[in-house]
Amino acid sequence: MVHISALRSGGVRVNHPREVVTRGQKVKVKVMTVAGNRIGLSMKDVNQETGEDLTPHLRVKTAEEIKEEEARNPLRSAYGEVKVIDDSDNNVKIKRLSSPEKWEIKQLIASGVLSINNLCKVA
Repeated sequence: MVHISALRSGGVRVNHPREVVTRGQKVKVKVMTVAGNRIGLSMKDVNQETGEDLTPHLRVKTAEEIKEEEARNPLRSAYGEVKVIDDSDNNVKIKRLSSPEKWEIKQLIASGVLSINNLCKVA
């Protein structure tokens, strides 16, 4: 099943799915997310005539790609979490960041006020 917001590209609002598709119509979709037993699909990221992926940079990563990404940047996982290292007891704690916290940290890093190395000092 495709969420109504992922039916049509171009920022055009879809009020009802029948504006875009009909029951029983064959469509091409792209798997965008996999979370547990839920799969997020998108029609707007696929050319419905050719099946071409219109956003190849947006895709579900394999377990190997996630491990490789974590190895490149061990402080940040692929799921919006920051690993916080507590020097006192050598434990690694995971803190899930809220969307506003992520935005603030990105802004601080972009401005040069905060370094990625400073993030691991927070406990």
